[in-house]
Amino acid sequence: MIVTDSQLAGLVAADRRAGRTIAFANGCFDLLHVGHVRYVEGARREGDRLIVAVNDDESVRELKGEGRPILPAPARAELVAALRGVDYVVVFAGRTVAPLLERLKPDVHCKGTDYTADTVPERDVVRAYGGRIAIVGDAKHHSTKELLAHIRDAAPAPARVAVPPRRVGAPAWVRWLARRRVAIGFLLAVAVFWLAHPTPSSIAGGAIVALPGEILRVWAAGHITKGREVTRSGPYRLVRHPLYLGSTILGAGFSIATWSLPSALIVLAYLGVTIPAAMRSEEAELEAQFGAEYAAYRAGRAETVDRAFSLARAIGNREHRAVAGFVAAMALLVLKLMV
Repeated sequence: MIVTDSQLAGLVAADRRAGRTIAFANGCFDLLHVGHVRYVEGARREGDRLIVAVNDDESVRELKGEGRPILPAPARAELVAALRGVDYVVVFAGRTVAPLLERLKPDVHCKGTDYTADTVPERDVVRAYGGRIAIVGDAKHHSTKELLAHIRDAAPAPARVAVPPRRVGAPAWVRWLARRRVAIGFLLAVAVFWLAHPTPSSIAGGAIVALPGEILRVWAAGHITKGREVTRSGPYRLVRHPLYLGSTILGAGFSIATWSLPSALIVLAYLGVTIPAAMRSEEAELEAQFGAEYAAYRAGRAETVDRAFSLARAIGNREHRAVAGFVAAMALLVLKLMV
Protein backbone atom coordinates (compact mmCIF):
# COMPACT_ATOMS: atom_id res chain seq x y z
CA MET A 1 0.00 0.00 0.00
CA ILE A 2 1.09 3.59 -0.62
CA VAL A 3 1.16 5.45 2.70
CA THR A 4 2.26 8.69 4.33
CA ASP A 5 5.13 8.99 6.81
CA SER A 6 2.78 9.03 9.80
CA GLN A 7 0.70 6.10 8.53
CA LEU A 8 3.89 4.13 7.89
CA ALA A 9 5.16 4.74 11.42
CA GLY A 10 1.96 3.24 12.84
CA LEU A 11 2.13 0.21 10.53
CA VAL A 12 5.77 -0.46 11.41
CA ALA A 13 4.98 -0.21 15.13
CA ALA A 14 2.20 -2.79 14.70
CA ASP A 15 4.54 -5.12 12.78
CA ARG A 16 7.15 -4.84 15.51
CA ARG A 17 4.59 -5.73 18.17
CA ALA A 18 3.80 -8.82 16.10
CA GLY A 19 7.51 -9.77 16.08
CA ARG A 20 8.14 -9.03 12.40
CA THR A 21 11.46 -7.71 11.09
CA ILE A 22 11.51 -4.67 8.82
CA ALA A 23 13.60 -4.31 5.65
CA PHE A 24 13.95 -0.93 3.92
CA ALA A 25 14.90 -0.04 0.34
CA ASN A 26 14.82 3.24 -1.54
CA GLY A 27 15.40 4.79 -4.94
CA CYS A 28 14.03 6.92 -7.78
CA PHE A 29 12.50 3.99 -9.74
CA ASP A 30 12.13 6.17 -12.83
CA LEU A 31 11.13 3.85 -15.69
CA LEU A 32 11.02 0.56 -13.85
CA HIS A 33 13.48 -2.04 -15.23
CA VAL A 34 14.78 -5.51 -14.33
CA GLY A 35 17.52 -4.10 -12.11
CA HIS A 36 14.88 -2.46 -9.94
CA VAL A 37 12.93 -5.73 -9.71
CA ARG A 38 16.00 -7.73 -8.66
CA TYR A 39 16.94 -5.07 -6.10
CA VAL A 40 13.45 -5.22 -4.56
CA GLU A 41 13.46 -9.04 -4.57
CA GLY A 42 16.80 -9.05 -2.79
CA ALA A 43 15.59 -6.54 -0.21
CA ARG A 44 12.46 -8.61 0.43
CA ARG A 45 14.57 -11.59 1.49
CA GLU A 46 16.09 -9.49 4.30
CA GLY A 47 12.93 -9.07 6.39
CA ASP A 48 9.34 -10.05 7.06
CA ARG A 49 8.05 -6.68 5.84
CA LEU A 50 9.52 -4.54 3.06
CA ILE A 51 9.27 -0.75 2.91
CA VAL A 52 10.26 0.96 -0.34
CA ALA A 53 10.84 4.72 -0.20
CA VAL A 54 10.50 6.53 -3.55
CA ASN A 55 12.17 9.91 -4.20
CA ASP A 56 9.76 12.75 -4.87
CA ASP A 57 9.99 14.65 -8.17
CA GLU A 58 12.10 17.50 -6.83
CA SER A 59 14.79 15.22 -5.38
CA VAL A 60 14.92 13.15 -8.60
CA ARG A 61 15.45 16.36 -10.53
CA GLU A 62 18.28 17.35 -8.20
CA LEU A 63 19.90 13.92 -8.45
CA LYS A 64 19.38 13.17 -12.15
CA GLY A 65 19.14 16.61 -13.77
CA GLU A 66 16.55 18.44 -15.84
CA GLY A 67 14.17 16.28 -17.82
CA ARG A 68 13.87 13.79 -15.00
CA PRO A 69 11.84 12.17 -13.64
CA ILE A 70 10.10 10.71 -16.67
CA LEU A 71 7.18 9.62 -14.50
CA PRO A 72 5.77 11.69 -11.61
CA ALA A 73 6.11 10.38 -8.06
CA PRO A 74 2.52 9.07 -7.70
CA ALA A 75 2.93 6.94 -10.83
CA ARG A 76 6.36 5.64 -9.76
CA ALA A 77 5.02 4.79 -6.31
CA GLU A 78 2.08 2.89 -7.81
CA LEU A 79 4.38 0.84 -10.04
CA VAL A 80 6.64 -0.07 -7.11
CA ALA A 81 3.61 -0.97 -4.96
CA ALA A 82 2.55 -3.43 -7.66
CA LEU A 83 5.82 -5.41 -7.37
CA ARG A 84 5.63 -8.78 -5.61
CA GLY A 85 6.99 -8.62 -2.08
CA VAL A 86 6.55 -4.89 -1.47
CA ASP A 87 4.43 -4.19 1.60
CA TYR A 88 4.59 -0.42 2.01
CA VAL A 89 5.56 2.41 -0.35
CA VAL A 90 6.22 5.96 0.84
CA VAL A 91 7.30 9.03 -1.16
CA PHE A 92 10.02 11.09 0.51
CA ALA A 93 11.61 14.48 -0.10
CA GLY A 94 15.32 15.32 0.02
CA ARG A 95 18.46 13.70 -1.34
CA THR A 96 18.75 11.17 1.52
CA VAL A 97 16.40 8.89 3.44
CA ALA A 98 18.27 9.45 6.72
CA PRO A 99 15.34 11.29 8.43
CA LEU A 100 12.97 8.44 7.50
CA LEU A 101 15.44 5.83 8.76
CA GLU A 102 15.83 7.69 12.05
CA ARG A 103 12.06 7.73 12.50
CA LEU A 104 11.31 4.13 11.48
CA LYS A 105 14.57 2.38 12.54
CA PRO A 106 14.17 -0.58 10.15
CA ASP A 107 16.13 -3.70 11.05
CA VAL A 108 17.86 -3.81 7.65
CA HIS A 109 18.69 -0.96 5.26
CA CYS A 110 19.11 -2.45 1.78
CA LYS A 111 21.18 -0.80 -0.96
CA GLY A 112 22.13 -1.83 -4.48
CA THR A 113 25.42 -3.35 -5.60
CA ASP A 114 26.82 0.01 -6.68
CA TYR A 115 27.42 0.56 -2.93
CA THR A 116 29.43 -1.21 -0.27
CA ALA A 117 28.55 -1.29 3.42
CA ASP A 118 31.08 1.51 3.97
CA THR A 119 29.88 3.78 1.16
CA VAL A 120 26.14 3.76 1.93
CA PRO A 121 25.32 7.46 2.66
CA GLU A 122 23.10 6.60 5.64
CA ARG A 123 25.48 4.06 7.21
CA ASP A 124 26.15 6.16 10.34
CA VAL A 125 22.45 6.64 10.99
CA VAL A 126 21.71 2.92 10.62
CA ARG A 127 24.61 1.88 12.83
CA ALA A 128 23.67 4.46 15.46
CA TYR A 129 20.27 2.87 16.12
CA GLY A 130 21.64 -0.68 15.84
CA GLY A 131 20.41 -1.57 12.36
CA ARG A 132 22.14 -3.61 9.68
CA ILE A 133 23.14 -2.71 6.11
CA ALA A 134 22.63 -5.28 3.34
CA ILE A 135 23.88 -5.01 -0.25
CA VAL A 136 21.30 -6.72 -2.48
CA GLY A 137 20.32 -7.16 -6.11
CA ASP A 138 22.36 -8.02 -9.18
CA ALA A 139 25.40 -6.25 -10.57
CA LYS A 140 24.73 -2.67 -11.68
CA HIS A 141 24.33 -3.41 -15.39
CA HIS A 142 20.97 -1.69 -15.76
CA SER A 143 20.02 1.97 -15.46
CA THR A 144 17.21 4.24 -16.53
CA LYS A 145 19.78 6.58 -18.13
CA GLU A 146 21.07 3.79 -20.40
CA LEU A 147 17.52 2.69 -21.19
CA LEU A 148 16.58 6.22 -22.26
CA ALA A 149 19.73 6.48 -24.38
CA HIS A 150 18.87 3.19 -26.09
CA ILE A 151 15.34 4.39 -26.81
CA ARG A 152 16.68 7.63 -28.32
CA ASP A 153 19.23 5.77 -30.47
CA ALA A 154 16.67 3.24 -31.68
CA ALA A 155 13.94 5.75 -32.49
CA PRO A 156 13.60 6.91 -36.11
CA ALA A 157 14.11 10.58 -36.85
CA PRO A 158 10.79 12.36 -36.34
CA ALA A 159 9.05 13.95 -39.28
CA ARG A 160 9.25 17.70 -39.27
CA VAL A 161 5.65 18.71 -38.71
CA ALA A 162 4.14 21.75 -37.10
CA VAL A 163 2.91 21.04 -33.59
CA PRO A 164 0.99 23.29 -31.26
CA PRO A 165 2.93 24.67 -28.30
CA ARG A 166 2.66 22.45 -25.24
CA ARG A 167 2.49 23.43 -21.62
CA VAL A 168 5.65 22.77 -19.66
CA GLY A 169 6.21 22.08 -15.99
CA ALA A 170 6.08 24.87 -13.45
CA PRO A 171 9.32 26.89 -13.07
CA ALA A 172 11.69 25.91 -10.28
CA TRP A 173 10.82 28.95 -8.15
CA VAL A 174 7.12 28.10 -8.36
CA ARG A 175 7.77 24.52 -7.27
CA TRP A 176 10.01 25.76 -4.44
CA LEU A 177 7.37 28.18 -3.20
CA ALA A 178 4.61 25.59 -3.46
CA ARG A 179 6.61 23.04 -1.47
CA ARG A 180 7.57 25.43 1.30
CA ARG A 181 4.39 27.44 1.67
CA VAL A 182 3.46 25.72 4.96
CA ALA A 183 6.83 26.47 6.55
CA ILE A 184 6.67 30.07 5.34
CA GLY A 185 3.15 30.34 6.74
CA PHE A 186 4.27 29.25 10.21
CA LEU A 187 6.99 31.90 10.23
CA LEU A 188 4.62 34.66 9.14
CA ALA A 189 2.02 33.52 11.68
CA VAL A 190 4.32 34.70 14.48
CA ALA A 191 4.30 38.24 13.10
CA VAL A 192 0.55 38.10 12.45
CA PHE A 193 -0.26 37.15 16.05
CA TRP A 194 2.22 39.70 17.41
CA LEU A 195 0.56 42.53 15.47
CA ALA A 196 -3.04 41.37 15.98
CA HIS A 197 -5.50 43.46 18.03
CA PRO A 198 -8.60 41.24 18.10
CA THR A 199 -11.94 42.28 19.53
CA PRO A 200 -14.94 40.08 20.36
CA SER A 201 -16.72 41.40 17.29
CA SER A 202 -13.75 40.88 14.96
CA ILE A 203 -13.26 37.28 16.14
CA ALA A 204 -16.94 36.50 15.72
CA GLY A 205 -17.09 38.16 12.29
CA GLY A 206 -13.89 36.50 11.15
CA ALA A 207 -15.14 33.08 12.24
CA ILE A 208 -18.38 33.59 10.31
CA VAL A 209 -16.45 34.48 7.14
CA ALA A 210 -13.90 31.67 7.58
CA LEU A 211 -16.35 28.88 8.36
CA PRO A 212 -17.58 28.41 4.74
CA GLY A 213 -13.95 28.15 3.67
CA GLU A 214 -13.27 25.32 6.10
CA ILE A 215 -16.51 23.57 5.10
CA LEU A 216 -15.44 23.81 1.44
CA ARG A 217 -12.02 22.34 2.28
CA VAL A 218 -13.54 19.41 4.19
CA TRP A 219 -15.99 18.77 1.35
CA ALA A 220 -13.14 18.78 -1.20
CA ALA A 221 -10.89 16.57 0.96
CA GLY A 222 -13.70 14.02 1.16
CA HIS A 223 -13.67 13.63 -2.63
CA ILE A 224 -10.10 14.03 -3.87
CA THR A 225 -7.86 11.02 -4.43
CA LYS A 226 -4.43 12.53 -4.94
CA GLY A 227 -2.15 11.02 -7.54
CA ARG A 228 -4.69 8.42 -8.66
CA GLU A 229 -7.23 10.31 -10.74
CA VAL A 230 -8.52 13.63 -12.02
CA THR A 231 -11.17 14.20 -9.36
CA ARG A 232 -14.47 15.31 -10.89
CA SER A 233 -16.94 14.83 -8.03
CA GLY A 234 -18.19 17.04 -5.21
CA PRO A 235 -16.89 20.61 -5.39
CA TYR A 236 -14.51 19.61 -8.22
CA ARG A 237 -17.56 19.64 -10.48
CA LEU A 238 -17.81 23.38 -9.82
CA VAL A 239 -14.24 24.67 -9.44
CA ARG A 240 -10.80 23.24 -10.25
CA HIS A 241 -9.16 24.10 -6.94
CA PRO A 242 -11.74 24.00 -4.12
CA LEU A 243 -9.07 23.31 -1.48
CA TYR A 244 -7.17 26.48 -2.37
CA LEU A 245 -10.39 28.48 -2.68
CA GLY A 246 -11.32 27.29 0.81
CA SER A 247 -7.88 28.32 2.10
CA THR A 248 -8.33 31.78 0.60
CA ILE A 249 -11.71 32.21 2.31
CA LEU A 250 -10.19 30.98 5.58
CA GLY A 251 -7.38 33.52 5.24
CA ALA A 252 -9.84 36.34 4.59
CA GLY A 253 -11.81 35.41 7.71
CA PHE A 254 -8.66 35.21 9.81
CA SER A 255 -7.56 38.63 8.54
CA ILE A 256 -10.83 40.09 9.80
CA ALA A 257 -10.44 38.30 13.13
CA THR A 258 -7.02 39.88 13.79
CA TRP A 259 -8.53 43.40 13.51
CA SER A 260 -5.10 44.67 12.49
CA LEU A 261 -4.26 46.17 9.12
CA PRO A 262 -0.59 44.99 9.20
CA SER A 263 -1.67 41.46 10.15
CA ALA A 264 -4.32 41.43 7.44
CA LEU A 265 -1.85 42.64 4.82
CA ILE A 266 0.64 39.92 5.78
CA VAL A 267 -2.03 37.22 5.51
CA LEU A 268 -3.39 38.50 2.20
CA ALA A 269 0.10 38.94 0.72
CA TYR A 270 1.00 35.39 1.76
CA LEU A 271 -2.15 34.01 0.14
CA GLY A 272 -1.67 36.14 -2.97
CA VAL A 273 1.82 34.71 -3.53
CA THR A 274 1.63 31.10 -2.34
CA ILE A 275 -1.85 30.03 -3.50
CA PRO A 276 -1.26 30.83 -7.22
CA ALA A 277 2.17 29.14 -7.00
CA ALA A 278 0.65 26.00 -5.44
CA MET A 279 -2.13 25.92 -8.04
CA ARG A 280 0.33 26.34 -10.91
CA SER A 281 2.64 23.62 -9.59
CA GLU A 282 -0.24 21.20 -9.01
CA GLU A 283 -1.68 21.79 -12.48
CA ALA A 284 1.74 21.08 -14.06
CA GLU A 285 1.98 17.79 -12.14
CA LEU A 286 -1.58 16.78 -13.06
CA GLU A 287 -0.99 17.56 -16.72
CA ALA A 288 2.26 15.58 -16.70
CA GLN A 289 0.53 12.58 -15.14
CA PHE A 290 -2.90 12.60 -16.81
CA GLY A 291 -2.27 14.50 -20.05
CA ALA A 292 -5.37 14.89 -22.21
CA GLU A 293 -7.68 13.79 -19.40
CA TYR A 294 -6.65 16.72 -17.22
CA ALA A 295 -6.61 19.10 -20.20
CA ALA A 296 -10.25 18.19 -20.88
CA TYR A 297 -11.14 18.76 -17.22
CA ARG A 298 -9.34 22.10 -17.18
CA ALA A 299 -11.23 23.17 -20.30
CA GLY A 300 -14.57 22.14 -18.77
CA ARG A 301 -15.14 19.32 -21.27
CA ALA A 302 -14.80 16.35 -18.91
CA GLU A 303 -17.88 14.55 -17.59
CA THR A 304 -18.58 15.00 -13.88
CA VAL A 305 -18.67 12.03 -11.51
CA ASP A 306 -21.32 11.31 -8.88
CA ARG A 307 -19.53 10.10 -5.75
CA ALA A 308 -20.59 10.44 -2.14
CA PHE A 309 -18.56 12.43 0.36
CA SER A 310 -16.24 10.21 2.42
CA LEU A 311 -15.19 11.28 5.90
CA ALA A 312 -12.53 8.55 5.85
CA ARG A 313 -11.09 10.03 2.66
CA ALA A 314 -11.06 13.52 4.23
CA ILE A 315 -9.18 12.17 7.25
CA GLY A 316 -6.83 10.25 4.96
CA ASN A 317 -6.07 13.56 3.25
CA ARG A 318 -5.30 14.96 6.74
CA GLU A 319 -7.94 17.66 6.56
CA HIS A 320 -8.53 17.23 10.30
CA ARG A 321 -5.16 18.92 10.75
CA ALA A 322 -6.40 21.99 8.87
CA VAL A 323 -9.51 22.07 11.05
CA ALA A 324 -7.38 21.80 14.18
CA GLY A 325 -5.08 24.54 12.90
CA PHE A 326 -7.99 26.89 12.26
CA VAL A 327 -9.47 26.22 15.72
CA ALA A 328 -6.06 26.74 17.34
CA ALA A 329 -5.52 30.03 15.49
CA MET A 330 -8.87 31.41 16.60
CA ALA A 331 -8.21 30.18 20.16
CA LEU A 332 -4.91 32.06 20.20
CA LEU A 333 -6.69 35.25 19.14
CA VAL A 334 -9.22 34.73 21.94
CA LEU A 335 -6.34 34.21 24.36
CA LYS A 336 -4.65 37.41 23.20
CA LEU A 337 -7.92 39.27 23.63
CA MET A 338 -8.24 38.01 27.21
CA VAL A 339 -4.71 38.92 28.25
